[in-house]
Amino acid sequence: MEWLFVPHIDIYSFPREIDKLKLTLDILNCINNNFQVGDNDVSISLIKILEKDWSRVIIDEKIIKNSKFLIKEPGYDFKKG
Repeated sequence: MEWLFVPHIDIYSFPREIDKLKLTLDILNCINNNFQVGDNDVSISLIKILEKDWSRVIIDEKIIKNSKFLIKEPGYDFKKG
């Protein structure tokens, strides 16, 4: 298989009921339009994180550690220390 351009999206959220099909179609529409790829080129993960683990798993490991890759920071103050 030749790998040309295959975007992967990770979405982290608190556990809650969500229309996964609608979310998937909305994300595919956005990614397809912005990266000029087809549905079969995109993969999406929905990872549920408990609120008690959010600071350690998301803020520390995903936001602060990888801040140079963020294209949109959260609106809350995550830099408290």
